[in-house]
Amino acid sequence: MRRDVRLSREERQALVQEVGVEVRRFQNAQDAFDSVALARLGINRTDGRAVDVIERHGRITAGDLAAEAGLSSGATTTLIDRLEAAGYVRRVRDPADRRRVLVELTDEARRRAGEIWGPIAAEAAEGMAGYTDAELLFIRQYLQDAQAFLARHQARVRAMGGAVDPPGGD
Repeated sequence: MRRDVRLSREERQALVQEVGVEVRRFQNAQDAFDSVALARLGINRTDGRAVDVIERHGRITAGDLAAEAGLSSGATTTLIDRLEAAGYVRRVRDPADRRRVLVELTDEARRRAGEIWGPIAAEAAEGMAGYTDAELLFIRQYLQDAQAFLARHQARVRAMGGAVDPPGGD
């Protein structure tokens, strides 16, 4: 089904533009889905990003969460307090160093997130079964390159100064 294709220069330029349009459509679809999912959970985008960071790490210190989420320590404390009040995270002592406190998701957070993202993960796994190993390696590399690309441009825009955070922390 998938074969090596040779395009003319003009066809390639058109394809590059089409890929750009499809990336933008994907980003907009992801943004729309995130809005609905986070509204269902009753949290804002900043909280949603933090929940994602915590979920990926399993447990994380507030300082590491702040660094990865790009938040000040004060904003991170407020965020953790808010998520704790909502029943989504808890503070636990680090078993290796009882002086350190870690943040982890609650079972309720995992259950509610599973209701929303579980079917997506299952359908995505089914869809990926149709790709070759080489195609999956390419997709992974494309996504890693895209993340680095966006991080560079995020830094560039931040360096321009002025207001860089959305109103209301979302």
